[in-house]
Amino acid sequence: MGEIAQHNSLILVSVFGALGALVGDWIIFKLMKDRFLKDFEYLIKKKPGKERILSIFHLKFFRWFTFFIGAFIIASPLPDEFGITLLSLSKTKTFLFVVILFLFKFIGIFAIGLVARSIV
Repeated sequence: MGEIAQHNSLILVSVFGALGALVGDWIIFKLMKDRFLKDFEYLIKKKPGKERILSIFHLKFFRWFTFFIGAFIIASPLPDEFGITLLSLSKTKTFLFVVILFLFKFIGIFAIGLVARSIV
């Protein structure tokens, strides 16, 4: 990204880079939300003490906490897959996920481009 940003418009590089990352991460999000979440809930129901564990997932605090931690992981240089999993566990709506992911990816790529331009 840094090499491309040095020779092209930083805004266009950030927009197209964010869109490309969004497509890949959206596919992972849909798979996690549709399939992984159902399997995860099924496994929890099979364990003893399931009422206590299941009640944690229904708390608003759990949903907000996993949402913010997932968004933080996506914004950080850490791999996105864990953050996407947390956002799917928090039952984030797809539209909100797309908006947040695009903004964070755009800002991250823009920052990388600014750093690359300032070094050279």
